[in-house]
Amino acid sequence: MASEISGRIAQAFNERGYSTTPIEFETSNTGNEVAYFEAEVEGGQVDVFVTSANSAQMAKKTFDANVLADKTNGMAIMNDWENNGNTVYVIRNNMANMNFVEVLDTKQSSAIHIVDQLPEQLDPVLKVLDAVSYPVQ
Repeated sequence: MASEISGRIAQAFNERGYSTTPIEFETSNTGNEVAYFEAEVEGGQVDVFVTSANSAQMAKKTFDANVLADKTNGMAIMNDWENNGNTVYVIRNNMANMNFVEVLDTKQSSAIHIVDQLPEQLDPVLKVLDAVSYPVQ
């Protein structure tokens, strides 16, 4: 599942004129599949991690751990959307001038973690997520 989701996200970046690196895959000792790639967006790197878990509960634990790590580092949720089993949080790191986008997809038992390096990358990232049917406004 990570390969399918990461492929759709990479394709959406490419269709908008952004280049991406080849997708790398890894399977954890718990059986979760993780896909990773980078996109070149607005003059900077965006990191995309997709974790496909064995269950929706495990995907939620991964999502919650990512959000907790962001909050523990003093970051706040700036926007959040939910729709049809999907949750999207935009978390702002003011000190590093970065955004973290956390996505939970319970239908596909997956968690997506996106890190941008520049404020102007957030809008293109959200448009990509919208294009692959994740709720953003």
